[in-house]
Amino acid sequence: MTLEQKRIDYSLNDIEIGIAKTPEEKEKIYRLRYHIYAEEIPFKLVSVDHEKKILYDDLDEWGTLFYATDGLEFIGTVTQLSQRQNRLNRLPLKPS
Repeated sequence: MTLEQKRIDYSLNDIEIGIAKTPEEKEKIYRLRYHIYAEEIPFKLVSVDHEKKILYDDLDEWGTLFYATDGLEFIGTVTQLSQRQNRLNRLPLKPS
């Protein structure tokens, strides 16, 4: 089943949004990213670990990782970066 076919099958009533707090939740996010960006699309990525099949980014250490699930399956993720979290001042974020 392709990603497009999966999108059609999802009902908004079944989708839950959460914040990744445990190492297990974060690993599921890294595996989902790997599946999308290394297998489905496939981008040539620097921070990909093909042996573990994860895609990790240094920004994950200080960003807030959100995820969407449909039952037990992780189906989406986004990372929120804020000025307060930008301890390294690596992004051109301005306080609002």
